[in-house]
Amino acid sequence: MSVSQTELYHAERRRLMRLPLVVVSCGDMKHHMRTEAQHMYIGPYATSCRLYGLALARSLGGAPVKILSAKWGFIDLRAIIEPYDVAFGDRDAISLEDLKRQAAFEGVDRRVIMIGGRRYFEIVRKCWPHTAERGIPIGAETRGIGNQLRWLKHQTRELELNHQPLAVPV
Repeated sequence: MSVSQTELYHAERRRLMRLPLVVVSCGDMKHHMRTEAQHMYIGPYATSCRLYGLALARSLGGAPVKILSAKWGFIDLRAIIEPYDVAFGDRDAISLEDLKRQAAFEGVDRRVIMIGGRRYFEIVRKCWPHTAERGIPIGAETRGIGNQLRWLKHQTRELELNHQPLAVPV
C-alpha cells in the first residue's frame, strides 16, 4: 500500500506540532533585494538570534523555526519576502489579531520559545499567553546588546558542540 503525499504531509505536520516552536526576531538591517526570510535580516543581533534559534531547534529534535516580522508576522525561514521598513506599532505593521490567527494555526497550546528582545517576547506572549518562554534569560549576563550578542554566540557554539539545549527554561 502506498502512502500519498497528503498523508505524508499530515504525518509530518503532526510530528512537528509535538515539538516546540522556536520564534526568532527580525531586524532593522535588511538585505537590499527580495530573498528568503532567513537571509533578509543581516544585522548582528538578528543573525545571532537566528543562528541560536536554528541550533536550539536542531537540539530539540528538528523543531520548526519561524521569524517574527513586523510586516508579515510569523514567517517560515524559506519564505521569499521583499525588503520593507515597518516596525511594530507602525500603521503598516501586522495587527495583533492577525498574529493571533497565525499563532492559532501553529497551535495555541504549543510550547513556544522566543529568541529576541523584550518587545518581541511581549508580542509572542500575547499570542501564546500560557506557553511562551524567553529563549534569552533575563539577568546581568544578558543586560545590554553586547552581552546578549556574546551570550547568543556562546550558547550557539555550545549547542553545536554538545547538541543539547543549555539555556531554555523548562
